[in-house]
Amino acid sequence: MALSRSQAAHLCRRVGFTSSKAELDHFEGMDAADAVEEVLGLNPGSPSQPGFTNNHNWWEAANDMRFWWIQRMIDARWVNRTTNQPSPLEEKLTLFWHSHFATGISKVEDASECWRQNNLFRNHGRGTFGNLLSKTCLDNGALLRYLDNDTNVASNPQENFARELMELWTTGPEHFTEQDVIEMTRAWTGHGIRGWTNDHWDARYEFTKSAHDKGTKVLFGQPASNLDAADTLAMLTSGVRRDETAAFIATKLWRFFVNDAPTAAELDAVVTAFLPNLSITNALRAMLNHPTFWHPDTEFALVRSPIELIVHLLRELKVEAEDGNFIWQLDSMGHQLFEPPSVAGWGTGDYWIGTGATWAKAQWIISLGWNEDAWSNFDGFIDEPNADAAADLVINTLRIPRPSQETRDALKGLWTEYQDHDQWLTRHNTLYVGALCPEMQVA
Repeated sequence: MALSRSQAAHLCRRVGFTSSKAELDHFEGMDAADAVEEVLGLNPGSPSQPGFTNNHNWWEAANDMRFWWIQRMIDARWVNRTTNQPSPLEEKLTLFWHSHFATGISKVEDASECWRQNNLFRNHGRGTFGNLLSKTCLDNGALLRYLDNDTNVASNPQENFARELMELWTTGPEHFTEQDVIEMTRAWTGHGIRGWTNDHWDARYEFTKSAHDKGTKVLFGQPASNLDAADTLAMLTSGVRRDETAAFIATKLWRFFVNDAPTAAELDAVVTAFLPNLSITNALRAMLNHPTFWHPDTEFALVRSPIELIVHLLRELKVEAEDGNFIWQLDSMGHQLFEPPSVAGWGTGDYWIGTGATWAKAQWIISLGWNEDAWSNFDGFIDEPNADAAADLVINTLRIPRPSQETRDALKGLWTEYQDHDQWLTRHNTLYVGALCPEMQVA
């Protein structure tokens, strides 16, 4: 199937955040399977660790990390990339895994370790899930600290991490028992972090042998053995609970990249590709090549998260992240990076629809309207020869996908209404109406 221009735009929105004219020109007419292979074939980047992560004031460093990451999302390109620019899928998947392995910096209190976790998602987010899970849980201390496993010792077990390892990150809630939680907790005793080191808090991973329960454990009904943490991860990703983990992860990937209501047959196709070694790239390939992904009903079936909307608008308006005025609105929008609402992370679809979040998005766009780089995009709005041309200016500038007649009429109405008004006011209101139109809220 040769991609139409609208299908090329659909692909770019789902595996990234928006699409430039150059990217649409690149993918339009390409065979869909070839486009998918190109998207999946780009190697992830490995940015050097920014200096701000060494700031032991985690609150200050957290905001710097938010600016840094969103700027990477803005800079991500499919075409005309430089060696320092990431691919859009790289950052989109990092966003997915950041929600899946939800970690809050205010609990971890170590910006360096939270950044390393973020970069781990970037570098290993398309490999095997077993490798990603192992690195997230055993090569990095952020998640262990966030779920209290740094206090899980043989003499005083702490179940938070063990429970969420199964319920939220691997099998889902239906495939373990309370006894499994107890046994999993015992296997993870002693796996914690360094803690206070050289007068500062250090959340890097550290194993304390003396705190580990060395007794035999019976997990998932298997024969008793002296299980350690790595053994339990193997059971979840290549052993007795591999198939349940495959189904759980495949469902979450589908809801993030395709639509919110996968059928059993659709999931079976993805799980079959995902198995036997839980290759994330194979799962993505199966999803992106599935007929459902390309069905017209799938286009615009997802609600954009606030971060996706922010990245789209800042990129199209050519505004740098640090000038985007969004940092104080992320919490109200419900999408504060490095500070998830709960251990379950963020949702999809209707999760993003609500009066408070919508109002917060409107407030952010109003504040963005004070940025000269943003509103200067509409300098020529009033000077267009007619209302249709003025509407086209906004649609093309913001890359509003498939605008409805209602949206076009609203923009035309602004051109007519503001002919005798101050140009400054016109530019602001044009940005507000264009950025808040329904088509900009879906992907």
